[in-house]
Amino acid sequence: MLKRGASPALPSGCFDCWRIRMNRMVLHSRVGSDGVLQITVPIGEADADREVQVTIDPVRVGPPSMTQEEWRDFVLTTAGSITDPSFARHEQGEYERREEMP
Repeated sequence: MLKRGASPALPSGCFDCWRIRMNRMVLHSRVGSDGVLQITVPIGEADADREVQVTIDPVRVGPPSMTQEEWRDFVLTTAGSITDPSFARHEQGEYERREEMP
């Protein structure tokens, strides 16, 4: 483990040592309609002829975030929306008393 501000010593003949000196990059791109992802990444001459690893992670697309007012309206519309007469809240049991914290 390195101490803060310390530089790692590179052992001679170390195969993976270049990973220590190369920065991690995160790129965002879109797969074309042909199903092919084309990327051009200028790394720099200092890292020419190095092998790199590319990992493809799909970006999660979800519903847009609600404002606080939209969330409040949504919650209010769900109140009382269960119309099934057999739906009931079961007994919750006894509350466990614990020691008070100092």
